[in-house]
Amino acid sequence: MKKIFLSTMLFGIFLMASQTAMAQKVGYFHSLALMSQMPEVKQADSKLESYQKQLLKNGEGRLQKLQAKEKKAMEDYQAGRLSPQQQEQLSTEISQEYLALQKLEQDIQQKILKKRQELYDPITKRVDAKISEVAKEGGFTYILDSSTGILLYADPSLDVTAKLKAKLG
Repeated sequence: MKKIFLSTMLFGIFLMASQTAMAQKVGYFHSLALMSQMPEVKQADSKLESYQKQLLKNGEGRLQKLQAKEKKAMEDYQAGRLSPQQQEQLSTEISQEYLALQKLEQDIQQKILKKRQELYDPITKRVDAKISEVAKEGGFTYILDSSTGILLYADPSLDVTAKLKAKLG
């Protein structure tokens, strides 16, 4: 009796779970195609690129000065114009300046990442909000991003990219 009741209960749970799974509607969109067409993204790209160039310009100038200093030190060394103590001092200075440049490069990368986040977060939040709207309006349980390469097959009728474009303007 217990076995029959238990198997009936398990069958009922399985049946309910399969009906729930069948009722789910899944859509998808291509985020890279969508984002590349947004004017806000193009503006953010432009701002980020000019910011990056500005930061790198300072570092490149320092690197060129350091390379010139290193070249002159090598010439002076080869010409015998440096004492062993001067050679050691110059070598230490140049090594420290290279380390400072490496730290500067890391700082620049951090600043660029922070700026990228600052520029793209509002855009991403806006797109996320529109995805939620499209999902609710279309009765979708899930909306996937086909640009990730994980989506192996999808029915073209479930592509909501055009709806998202319309929502985003």
